[in-house]
Amino acid sequence: ALRLLAAPALLYLLALPLIHLPTAYVIQAAMPTGINALVVAHAYGLELRTLAAAIAWGTAIVIVAALVASAVT
Repeated sequence: ALRLLAAPALLYLLALPLIHLPTAYVIQAAMPTGINALVVAHAYGLELRTLAAAIAWGTAIVIVAALVASAVT
């Protein structure tokens, strides 16, 4: 819940005095990290399949690591 409030608020407060900040950027700041990476990759025309695979593998590895860590402790 903190990520959903703190990240957009921090982005808004830091960027407001410097640049005009589109509302979509503030909303995007509250999105999960994988979604942010896909949005940025799409905006810059990067390879989305490679990024999506990296996000999926990273998520799977974190889930396995969390299960192992909880079983060990």
